[in-house]
Amino acid sequence: MGNIFDYSVNRPMLETAAPLGGHNDWIGALKSMPVPNVVSSNPILLLALESLIDDGRIDRQLAMKIYNEPDLNAIFALANMVKVARFDNQIFFNQNLHVNTTNICVLACRFCAFRKGPRHSEAYELSVEEYLHRIMPFSDRIDEVHSVGGLHPSWTIEHYQNLYSSAKIEYPHIHIKSLTAVEIKHLAKRSNLSISKTLIELHSAGLDSIPGGGAEILVDKVRDRICRGKESSDEYLEIHRQAHKLGIPTNCTMLFGTIESIEDRITHLELLRELQDETNGFQC
Repeated sequence: MGNIFDYSVNRPMLETAAPLGGHNDWIGALKSMPVPNVVSSNPILLLALESLIDDGRIDRQLAMKIYNEPDLNAIFALANMVKVARFDNQIFFNQNLHVNTTNICVLACRFCAFRKGPRHSEAYELSVEEYLHRIMPFSDRIDEVHSVGGLHPSWTIEHYQNLYSSAKIEYPHIHIKSLTAVEIKHLAKRSNLSISKTLIELHSAGLDSIPGGGAEILVDKVRDRICRGKESSDEYLEIHRQAHKLGIPTNCTMLFGTIESIEDRITHLELLRELQDETNGFQC
C-alpha cells in the first residue's frame, strides 16, 4: 500500500479507513459479534450491550451502574466490542504541535498552574513572528497546530486574525485548532462582536476547528467553585453549537477528579451527547 501518510493534506488517513463517524451499520456488526465471557456473565454489562443493540446508547441510570462497576476488564471488553463494530481494528490520529500563545490571563481558576499575571517574571505573549518561528522546525512533520492560551487583557480579534492568516500563508497544509470556548467569549466581548460574528471572522482568517478545553464539568455548582468567572455550562454548549452551525468542528473534554460527583460526570456526558445529537459537530 505504500506510505499511508500524505503531508500535503490535513489528516493522515488509511486508504480503506472507516468513516470518521464509524460504520453506519455498527449496531448490526455489534449484534453479530461473539460476546466475551466477562461481558455475558456480568448482568449490568449484558444489559448495557442489549441497550446498545436496541437503542444505540445507554441511559443515565445504566451509566451510573457502569460507573460503579468494579470489573474494569469487563468494561474494557464491552468498550472494545463497540469500537471494533464502529471502526474495525483501525485507529485514527494526527501529528500536532502545541503552541500556547500566552499565559497571561485575567482569570485565576483554582486548579490552574498555567496562568500568570502580566507582571509575573514568567509571563509571556507570543508575537506573530514568534508563533510562526515555534512552528517552523516541525512544519514538515505535523498536520495540525493546537493553540490555546490565557484570556489576554488587551488582545482583540485582530491579533488572532493576523496570527491565523499569517500561519496559513506560511504553512497552508497545517490545520489550525485553536481557542477554547471561554477564549472566544472573551474575544467577542473585547472586540464588541457577537459570538457568531467572532467565529465567522476567525474562520475566514484560517481557524479550522476548536478544541474542547474549558469544559471542566458542565455543572454550574461545580464550575462556581473550581473556575468561577469562566463561561457557564450553557454558554460553553452554545458557543460550540454556534461553531457547529457554521461548519466549524470542535472537540469536547471533561476535567474530572476535583469536587464533582459521579452524577455530575454523567450530567456532563449527557449534555455533550444531546448537543452531538443536535449538530453532529463534535469530532472527538
